[in-house]
Amino acid sequence: MKEIIKERFKLAFEHLYSENHFKNKKAFAEVLDISPQFLSQLLNDKTPVPLELLKNFFQQYPVNPGFFFKDEDNILIDENAPSSSATTAQQLELEVAEVLMEFTQAHARVVQLIKKLQSTSIN
Repeated sequence: MKEIIKERFKLAFEHLYSENHFKNKKAFAEVLDISPQFLSQLLNDKTPVPLELLKNFFQQYPVNPGFFFKDEDNILIDENAPSSSATTAQQLELEVAEVLMEFTQAHARVVQLIKKLQSTSIN
């Protein structure tokens, strides 16, 4: 799941840039309240996309959470959809995204603990 999110974050970044939603990487980083160096790490697969950053990304840009979590093709939210239903759907998708990210993080932690437990049981 983390790899999919990283890849789609990069695709969304490139799409937003191509549509002039920001002028450069520094401006994008400023809107998301991250350093340009951290953005570079994200875009170069050096670090996973943190949940808080992803939430901020969805709030700052018209990015479709369904693109990240439901294999939807549209990177951006359909601006022709009725605003109240689009907003409600986006909020629900964001909540689902949060739960999925928390689950993914918890799952990774459980796997680490099981491996640690197995290695201490062997010794």
